[in-house]
Amino acid sequence: MKAVFRCVLGAGVLGLSVLAANVARADEEMDAATKACRPEIKRLCGDVKPGEGRRLACLSKRIDEVSADCKAAIKAVREKEAAESKK
Repeated sequence: MKAVFRCVLGAGVLGLSVLAANVARADEEMDAATKACRPEIKRLCGDVKPGEGRRLACLSKRIDEVSADCKAAIKAVREKEAAESKK
């Protein structure tokens, strides 16, 4: 019984570790997008409250007005989100 408990506990810890790593990578993508899009965020979405992807949504609506670097960063975030949603 103890062996089964240890196995289940170990699997749970491993699962949490993988989840934490994925969240960290997603946060890295979002941080990169925030940095790349800082001027656009200020100019186009300065009145939008940060958090829960609101500023990213704002920039996405005005994608034709953002720089190439910002577009690339937004694309990276969206691709990461799409990959995570398939898991």
